[in-house]
Amino acid sequence: MCYYRLFVLLALSSFVVESRHLKGNSYELSYFHRSGTNATIEPKIWAVLVAGSNGFVNYRHQADICHAYQILKNGGLEDENIIVFMYDDIAFDVENSRPGVIINKPDGDNVYKGVPKDYTGEDVNVDNLLAAILGNKTGVRGGSGKVVESGPNDHIFIYYADHGGAGILG
Repeated sequence: MCYYRLFVLLALSSFVVESRHLKGNSYELSYFHRSGTNATIEPKIWAVLVAGSNGFVNYRHQADICHAYQILKNGGLEDENIIVFMYDDIAFDVENSRPGVIINKPDGDNVYKGVPKDYTGEDVNVDNLLAAILGNKTGVRGGSGKVVESGPNDHIFIYYADHGGAGILG
């Protein structure tokens, strides 16, 4: 069972890029992969975006995931290659002064608009996350059923926003 926890820890470890000040299309996805001259199959880029917490008190986690989605979309990544895990309970929360709008900086743009919500509510869980990352369509329960369908030359970007904890996403 220890290897399982180690795998979860390694799979969820990701680097955080401060990108709040990026404008327009200055972010290029090609930065994350450089195809070798021997590559015979065009590599795909996948993104798994995870906000593991819920509730308005943890607004920042879902806001950051929505912002990451907007950056990836502006950089050219297609929705079919982006998997989003978020509870989706803050946009219309009674405490949200702008119903249906999520921002991630003061006076910021609505980063919620257009975000596909593949796994929401109780479907945001460890089992679904691991199944999605591993490409196990029969292992997901609920949600859109979307999983990473990667090949040997593909790259997977995982962004996990939360506090973290043993055996949970939040």
